[in-house]
Amino acid sequence: MYINIQVKNRMGGANMYPIPWYAIILIGLPSNFLTISIGARLFNINISIQKRVIISIIIGILLYFTRHLTIPGLNSIALIISTALLLRIISRLTLWKAFLTIVLGFVVLAIIETLCNSIIFSLFHLNFGILAARPWINILSFLPTIAVASLLYWLISRKNVILYNLSQYEDHAK
Repeated sequence: MYINIQVKNRMGGANMYPIPWYAIILIGLPSNFLTISIGARLFNINISIQKRVIISIIIGILLYFTRHLTIPGLNSIALIISTALLLRIISRLTLWKAFLTIVLGFVVLAIIETLCNSIIFSLFHLNFGILAARPWINILSFLPTIAVASLLYWLISRKNVILYNLSQYEDHAK
């Protein structure tokens, strides 16, 4: 079972590269878990680890079954909306709190991933075509992103950094 990723070839056309299911698990699940964790922590929202894991697994399954969506940006928008809805349902947060939490976590993780990828791509002369064609290189190149995002989450938690305290508002949906 593979996911197809489009990568532009030299002539401007798109080539489809299969991405195996284990790449979804090893990249998608930790990424979604950290997205929820960072966003919730920065907004001072308490979400149990069990709920974050459950949401990440459900989103991983959803990613697997929606792998053929190749419209640029559509996967990200669908991921944000579906994660926010699941967060609302499972954690009983209001929809706007869930949405803001996911968007903030997504933006922070996207910035970290962009910075890490820039460094890794420069150091090892990689490009997205190589990552799509060789899933294990893709997984290995994601490890610095996971490490930096985990370190950031730990620092945010340790220093009790709060961007904005959303817990001061109504905590649970009615």
